[in-house]
Order: sequence, then C-alpha cells, then structure tokens
Amino acid sequence: MSEQGKIEQIENFGFVVSGETDVVKSNRETHEDEVNKKNREIVKLQERVSTLRNLILPILNKLKDSDDGTDKTAYIHWPKRKKIIEDQIDKIMKV
Repeated sequence: MSEQGKIEQIENFGFVVSGETDVVKSNRETHEDEVNKKNREIVKLQERVSTLRNLILPILNKLKDSDDGTDKTAYIHWPKRKKIIEDQIDKIMKV
C-alpha cells in the first residue's frame, strides 16, 4: 500500500462530509426562519402598542381639554392636570 493510501485509510473515520454550500444553505434557511418569526412577533407587538395608544389617548385628551375651567360636568378634581397629562401623552407616543 502506498503512503497516500495509508494516510487515507487512517484518516477515514466514517464521517459524512457535507459540502460547504449545503452547510451555508442550511444555516441561511435557519436564520431566515428565525428572522421571519421575530418579524411576526414585532408586528404583533406593534399592533398591541397601537391598541394601547387608542385606548389611553382619548381619555387623556378629554381630561386635558376639560381643564380650562369651563367644563362643569367634570367629576375628577385634578388641578393643573394639563401639563402632567401632556407629559404623559408624550411618553406614550414615544413607546
């Protein structure tokens, strides 16, 4: 047996060698699946945040607008609430 034949026989451990393109393709598909999953999660979170804004902002705007002293039907006594509410609205809009 030649020296090269001995080396090949010794180094053959029975491993299956995948081509580099197969490994890269498999990794790319795995990462694409993960990215798609994360993108779906992002869309769901954006929808939840939008819903949250739509629930909170009308109430805060109504409270802010009734702070001019002319609304006699306001049941919440909250003096000087306009600035506090405006700050809170700004925080919510940044979410």
